[in-house]
Amino acid sequence: MKEPKSLQKIFQILQIGFNFALPIGAGAYFGAFLDRTLKTEILFLLIGTVLGIISGIASAYRILSEEFRKKPK
Repeated sequence: MKEPKSLQKIFQILQIGFNFALPIGAGAYFGAFLDRTLKTEILFLLIGTVLGIISGIASAYRILSEEFRKKPK
């Protein structure tokens, strides 16, 4: 059964949101973990968050560019 176009768009928006939020959260979590373990201030938290943001942007870009490359039917 084929899903309606509006439902497909909602799932795509959710996918972009998760692909953006999860790397940021994971980077911040592991950065905070490393800061606690190595007894540093917020160095690894910042590095992990920045890397998560970059990864999230790259992931969202890949999804959106793939969608824009599709030919309309």
